[in-house]
Amino acid sequence: MNNPDFADFLLDEGVFQVGDFTLKSGAKSSFFLNFGELCTGRQLARLGHFFGVGLQELKPAPTLIFGPAYKGIPLAVSLAQALNGDLPYFSFRKEAKTHGEISTLLGRKPRHGDRLVLIDDVITTSETKVEGMLQVAEYARAQNIELSWSGVLVGVDRQGLTPAGDTWAEAFERDQKVPVHSLIKLEDLLARARQRGLKVPS
Repeated sequence: MNNPDFADFLLDEGVFQVGDFTLKSGAKSSFFLNFGELCTGRQLARLGHFFGVGLQELKPAPTLIFGPAYKGIPLAVSLAQALNGDLPYFSFRKEAKTHGEISTLLGRKPRHGDRLVLIDDVITTSETKVEGMLQVAEYARAQNIELSWSGVLVGVDRQGLTPAGDTWAEAFERDQKVPVHSLIKLEDLLARARQRGLKVPS
């Protein structure tokens, strides 16, 4: 997808930041997409709306939203609220809860036959997505249930390249057999920023 309104939203709300950054992969970058800036009710409602539009691209439709901790959690909640229905979300805790409800999960537990969508802010090297899918697979084995994937939905595809020359999204789709959908690709976000007169990396 290429959604200029989503690009404007990211630019207006300070998500796109220029500077000297080190990414989770250890790579250096002259810009960073900080979805953590989206923290007010208004911002999260708008974010959920955009992800709700993107969700329509997934076929078959998911029955459960998976938001990897930590940034995926507010994204998943904002999407569930924007849909204004009964599509639930869940996430795995970083540390298992040991009091009250003893659980490694937040939200609704996956059930046999659920179709999942993994939602996240960006796809860079896909490491977080692979880790998340492994967690889901381990949980399904432990619970003796079958789960499937409708897809991965991210805000921005950074379009980084693997050593083989594929984008990380393409490599993920090939290796995991799960489609990746993004609300906007980095090249389109940068183009929109330049249209608005912003100085962005070439």
